[in-house]
Amino acid sequence: MIQSLFFVLFTHFAVGLIFITLFISLAEIGRLYFRVTTGVAFVLILLALLASPFGLMSSNFKGVEAGLPLKAAFLLFCVSLALIAVFNLILPRHHKKILVAILVSGLLGVLFYSETARAAIPFVEWWAMMLNTISSTLMLGAVLGAMITGHWYLVQHKLSLTPLKISARIYVFAVLLRIVSVAAALLWASKTVASAGWFALDFRGYFFIARAAIGLLLPLVFGWMTWSAVKIGSTQSATGILYATVVLTLLGETFGNVLFRMTGIPM
Repeated sequence: MIQSLFFVLFTHFAVGLIFITLFISLAEIGRLYFRVTTGVAFVLILLALLASPFGLMSSNFKGVEAGLPLKAAFLLFCVSLALIAVFNLILPRHHKKILVAILVSGLLGVLFYSETARAAIPFVEWWAMMLNTISSTLMLGAVLGAMITGHWYLVQHKLSLTPLKISARIYVFAVLLRIVSVAAALLWASKTVASAGWFALDFRGYFFIARAAIGLLLPLVFGWMTWSAVKIGSTQSATGILYATVVLTLLGETFGNVLFRMTGIPM
C-alpha cells in the first residue's frame, strides 16, 4: 500500500506540473524555469518508479499482479523520462510540442495505473476512477507549479504578474474540479453497496471529514487568498500561502487514497 501511495502521489505531482508548465511563456519567464519544472518532474517520476509498487520494477514483469495496465504505465513513464531528457537537451527548440508529448505519455501512465487499482475493486465505475485520477493529477501539479512560479518573483522583480496569475487561476480551477469529482463519486456511491454506513461517525467517517476539510475546503480558501494576493501584486504573500497549500493538498490526497482503499470510493 505504501509503495502504491508513493507512486500515485509522485506521478500525479509530476504530470500535473508538466500540464501547468505548458501555459507559461518561455519568452517571458526564461529557460531556467522550464529546466527546473521539468527537472522536478523527472525526479518525481524516477522516485515513483523506484518505489516499485506491486513489483513494477521486477524483471520481465513476472507475476499476475503486474498485468497489462501496469506494464503500460511503467513503459509510458519511461517514455516521459526520455522525453524530458530530450526536452532539456534541445531547449528551446520545439519546446511546446515536446511538453505536450511528455504530458500525453505521463497522463496515459497515471490513467493506466489507476485502471490497475480499479480492477482490484470491480464495482468501481470507469468514469469515476478516471475523473478522480485526472482531477487529483491537476490539483497536485497545479499547486506545485504555482509555488515554483511564485519563487521566480524572488529573483526577477521586474517579471510581469501574468505567469503567477495563470498559475493561480489554474490552481483554483483544479480545486473546484477536485471537489466536483469527489462529490460525483459520493453521489454514485450513495446508490451502491459501498456507501453502507458511510456517514456514521466512526473512524472512517472522521477520516472523511479530515479529508474534506484539509484536502478540499482549506485548499479552496487558500487558493482564493493566493489569487487575492496576486491581484494586488503581493507575490511573496502568494508564495507563502502556496507553501502551506502544498502541504494541505498532499495531506488531503493521501487521505483520499487511503479512503479509496478502505471503502472503494475514488476520492
